[in-house]
Amino acid sequence: LPGAEARATLTLGHDWYAGDPMSNYLRLETSLSKPVTPKLAFSGSLALERQDRLDSAIRSADIWTLGFGMTTLTGAKDRIGLGLSFRDTASDSPEIDHQRLRLDLDWTRREPVMGARLALGLWAEMKDYSLSRYSPDGRLDEGVGAELSLAFEKVDYMGFIPVVTLSGSRTRSNISLYDSQSLGVGFSIRSKF
Repeated sequence: LPGAEARATLTLGHDWYAGDPMSNYLRLETSLSKPVTPKLAFSGSLALERQDRLDSAIRSADIWTLGFGMTTLTGAKDRIGLGLSFRDTASDSPEIDHQRLRLDLDWTRREPVMGARLALGLWAEMKDYSLSRYSPDGRLDEGVGAELSLAFEKVDYMGFIPVVTLSGSRTRSNISLYDSQSLGVGFSIRSKF
C-alpha cells in the first residue's frame, strides 16, 4: 500500500523463575500502519507465539493475537490512540487455555506539564476460560486499569531521561479466588530518541 509502513519482528526467548528454567518461546509479530490524512492513521497487527514450558509441559501454549487500531491528533496536537485486540491461547492446561478481548485508549499530551511529558493509558479486557477446576461454568475475568507516565525530558543525560509511572488495575471474576486489585509506582530510564 502506498505510504504504508510494515514491520516484522522475530523473537526467540528463554524465561527463568526463581533461578530455574521456566520456558522457551518463539514469537513472530507483524504490523501494518497506513496514514489516511495528516492527522489520522489506521493500523493492524498479527502475532504468533509458541511457548514450551520446561517446568510443566501441560502448560505449554500456542498463542495468536490480532489487533486493530487508530491514531489521531487533536487540534492541540495531542495524540490519541484507540486499539482493539483479540488473543487466543490454546493449551492443554485449563488454567492457561483462554480467549481475551481487550480495548485500549491512550492519550499523550504534546505540551509538557511542569516540565514532564504526560501520557495516560486506560484499558478494559475480558478473559474467558471455558474450563475451570473451581466451576462447571468455566471462568470469566473482567478487568480494568489505568497507567499514568511522566517523562522528564529536560533531565537528559546522554540521551536518556527518567520516567515515573503510576498504575492501577482491578479484576473481577465469577470465581472469587481470581479477584484482584493492584496499585504500583515505577521508575525507569528511557531513551529520548
